[in-house]
Amino acid sequence: MNGPLLEVHDLVAGYHRDLPIVDGASLSVSASEMVVLLGPNGAGKSTLMKAICGLVLVMGGAIRLDGRDLAGVPTHAAIAAGIGYVPQVQNVFVTLTVEENLRAGGFGTTPQVTRERIAEAYARFPLLAEKRRQLGGALSGGQRQVLAIARALMTQPRLLLLDEPSAGLAPKAAQEVFAAVRGISAGGVGVLMVEQNVKAGLAASDRGIVLVQGRPVLVDKAEALARDPRLTRAFLGERVA
Repeated sequence: MNGPLLEVHDLVAGYHRDLPIVDGASLSVSASEMVVLLGPNGAGKSTLMKAICGLVLVMGGAIRLDGRDLAGVPTHAAIAAGIGYVPQVQNVFVTLTVEENLRAGGFGTTPQVTRERIAEAYARFPLLAEKRRQLGGALSGGQRQVLAIARALMTQPRLLLLDEPSAGLAPKAAQEVFAAVRGISAGGVGVLMVEQNVKAGLAASDRGIVLVQGRPVLVDKAEALARDPRLTRAFLGERVA
């Protein structure tokens, strides 16, 4: 594939047409690349992710996946095009077993394909195989996050969107989740994640993007961004130019 997997240009999006939360945002993600989206609360990070997968209004700009414009398409069309999304909260069915959650993630495929992809999920995440008959609500926070990611992979997305995957997790559990996501990215999937744990998010990623007031103000390799004094200023609301 030539060029980025995901391209977002001058995106304007939000929950109401007269009140955009994302205002002129541009970014890209390549296949096998892991990009972390950082920024202060209210910067529009989660809204940007939801715009990419069709969950909020898109009022302007372009969203392209492999050159196909997805701006404003419904969520089911974004998923069919190759996008997987894991929200921060309520990301598993707590009254269904692990296996039933995975089966739900494969909705729309044939029973044979669903069985094959569940087997792939168990091979990738042996912990889920061990707990296949446990209810989602009985899992620990880290285990639940792994299940949510595995369920998103049931559609075999080319781009995986993660909204704060380490939220509420103990440091060890967060490290395990990041390691799992790194493995997914290494397998050819582009990853864009929102993360409030700046240090851990940058350590796990290839590049970082800092969003302030709905648009990127800093974009750099993760290692360089971790050392950039402008990163702290951006979170404090100061100018970073």
